[in-house]
Amino acid sequence: MYIELITFFKMNLRKIFIALIVILWFGNATTALANIDHFEVNLGSETLSIDNYTDLEIKAMDADNNVITDYTWEILIMSMSDDMVELPASIVDYSYTFKEEDKWVVKFENWVKFTATWTQDISVFDSLDTNIVGIAEIEVSESEAEASAEISISTPEAGTQINSSSTSISWTTTKNHSVKIIVNGETEISTTSDNSWNFAIQADNLNSWENTIKAQVLDADGNILWESAVVSITSNTEKPVLESFSATPEVIKENEKVTFEIMANSGLKEVSIIFNDEKIQLNEESAWIYKASKFVANEGSYDVTINLTNDYEIQTTVLQERAVKVEKEEIPEPVVEEEPIVEEEPVIEKVEKVTWIKVTKFKDRSVISWDAQDAAESYNVYKKDENGETILVDNVTENKFVINISGEEVKYEDFMIKAVWLNEEWLKEENPEFSEMVKVQTWPAEVLFVLFFAMILGYMILRRKNA
Repeated sequence: MYIELITFFKMNLRKIFIALIVILWFGNATTALANIDHFEVNLGSETLSIDNYTDLEIKAMDADNNVITDYTWEILIMSMSDDMVELPASIVDYSYTFKEEDKWVVKFENWVKFTATWTQDISVFDSLDTNIVGIAEIEVSESEAEASAEISISTPEAGTQINSSSTSISWTTTKNHSVKIIVNGETEISTTSDNSWNFAIQADNLNSWENTIKAQVLDADGNILWESAVVSITSNTEKPVLESFSATPEVIKENEKVTFEIMANSGLKEVSIIFNDEKIQLNEESAWIYKASKFVANEGSYDVTINLTNDYEIQTTVLQERAVKVEKEEIPEPVVEEEPIVEEEPVIEKVEKVTWIKVTKFKDRSVISWDAQDAAESYNVYKKDENGETILVDNVTENKFVINISGEEVKYEDFMIKAVWLNEEWLKEENPEFSEMVKVQTWPAEVLFVLFFAMILGYMILRRKNA
């Protein structure tokens, strides 16, 4: 009897110790919050293989089974059935404090693992009140991994062609198992399947073209329990290649046209440029050659951003700085054609017949004068000779002619005047008409006086004789 009692205490020493802690901790405690009634404790499932982990979820509840959203006190978490149970690392000395970031629900995914089979429990206690408690039980069985660890890759499907160097890999398998993903026979990604029996990861740095993916289910010792079929996919990561770019001409004037030409892979999905904040689409005019033209309104130096996109949406972008220079258009000043200076030909006024001719006699000279004419350049003076011929005596520039009286006998001569002018050829030409003829005394005046006096004297003498 005593031996059996001693044996019982030895086997259950840890459980008795935990019970004493609970009794001492909770003995005289009062509830921290009057509205908390109990804890709701959930394990990931009702059954579990001893080789696997399960989830643990804890909620603080009121009497109406509503979650309390302001509970931030310390709780104790332990198993009354398996004192070697493996708990989350954040549970230190069986205690854990609710935090605001828990959103009032504490959840540990794939963190609880039992070491014994049959019915096992997780018990949760409020640190200040022994009456506030929550318990969850689970049936733990021997390992069944060998019979249920099938795995298959859901995505990507075999034969898929992607346009990236990375892809998402997802699969289905038995819940809460360790899984290893092998990419291209080298890259290994280890993880654990979730409670929904599914999982997904991102695989990066894939090879160009051929890639292989394989998934394995492992036991607790890392042994392969099951292996998926190999999935092959193609990854196209090659970017379009820009062979050359030109803008013709590189220097233009405002409102002139520039032509863009790109040499790149033939058959690209899109070839475009960003020029002056405008997207311009280039058309493939011949194999590898893409062209477009644009009129440019304003002066300045312009960059060109080139975008090449293939059918896999892989893009190449290249910046060409100062690819086009637009100079200000020089607007020539209007040319004012000066009207030729036409020298007006002088209006040649022809002279008229000389009029108002008169003779003024002085003691020793006679002066012929006449009306002046503005158009006359000079005047020709004519007289009748003894034979009745008209002869030119002189040419004068003034409208008068002076005749000195000389000789021994009284003599009168007939004089006429013609006006002279310059014609269109600047040659002298006289008016064809003579002025009126005037008689001018050309014999001395004293002789006439003597003759006159002698005649009077002779008349008086004869008259006396006759008387």
